[in-house]
Amino acid sequence: MAVLCEFICVVVTRFSIDHFYPGGWRDFSLEIPNKSFCTDGELVSISFQSKNEAHHFIRSLENFGLQHEEASRTINGVAQLRTHGDFVLIDQHKGPLSACDWVEFNQLPYGPARNNVSMCWLSHKATEDLRSLLEIDRRLLYAPDGWNFKKIKPLIYLDSDDLNSPISSKKI
Repeated sequence: MAVLCEFICVVVTRFSIDHFYPGGWRDFSLEIPNKSFCTDGELVSISFQSKNEAHHFIRSLENFGLQHEEASRTINGVAQLRTHGDFVLIDQHKGPLSACDWVEFNQLPYGPARNNVSMCWLSHKATEDLRSLLEIDRRLLYAPDGWNFKKIKPLIYLDSDDLNSPISSKKI
């Protein structure tokens, strides 16, 4: 299973939400700031149109006790070492923006037009297996309510270094 990665996404493990977020899934779901989220039961992806919006949400996650990287924290008076981060920031064109060994990212052909769609999944899901499963069952890609693969456009990457040039987009 995989979750859609559009624009800038904060991807959180469901395990971390259930075990480290006060109130678990119920309270976490109340804090999601927009309707662009989706989950496959293992990962939760929340999309943002800017890094600033994503970083604001990340600060909220950290205030509730989730962490970006491995760290030792005191939870309810007990010191706990967590050996991985609870979330990662993903760019739909570049993939994870920091080292993260629990998520895999790829752009795979999807829908009738076979345009590439950015997605991620837990790292124990092999890319070849996912690609063949997506060919068989399109329901294995989880996307926000209302997302429609029929409207997929080819991915265009706009790099800030290219903003001054007259031709500023790159087809991936």
